[in-house]
Amino acid sequence: MGLRSYFKQLNYSYEVTTGLYMLEPWEKAVFNSVVMLGLLLTTYATYNHFSKLTGGLF
Repeated sequence: MGLRSYFKQLNYSYEVTTGLYMLEPWEKAVFNSVVMLGLLLTTYATYNHFSKLTGGLF
């Protein structure tokens, strides 16, 4: 099993688990953008919180 087929399987699993397989391509893009924005904001808030908590060690 090559790397390409692994990522195809991973993408298929993601789409089936979240129900994206039945959406139009533009709807998938909107959904994925919202998910990525949520992940980025969570990462930023966590980093910001821990840097203040530890006194700037990170």
